[in-house]
Amino acid sequence: MVKLDTETWQFCDVEVPRRLWNLLCSFVVGETNDGTPCIVYAKTFEVGFLLRGTDSDDGAERWVTDRVVPLDTELGQILGKIMHNCDGLKVVAVRDGIEYLATMKEFIGELVTS
Repeated sequence: MVKLDTETWQFCDVEVPRRLWNLLCSFVVGETNDGTPCIVYAKTFEVGFLLRGTDSDDGAERWVTDRVVPLDTELGQILGKIMHNCDGLKVVAVRDGIEYLATMKEFIGELVTS
């Protein structure tokens, strides 16, 4: 990722965590309500939160897992019978510490032309 500091107008690069490369998931970079950079990702019905933190071993700044939350039970209560039509969640946005999620259904099929 490329980050622009709007105070200094300087660019720097920030590495995307390798674990997100291998997960088939959606993710969005945003900020917590106190302005801390975060990444929110969704894999099926599980949502994970990564924060920028300092590694205690070498003092380097990197993305650290804050928590991973399974949401299938809560979504089942909200979505009811239509949940069986959903394949998972997609992270749409992260604003002021609020994660916006959407349910998704992946359609795999043939394109029909007439």
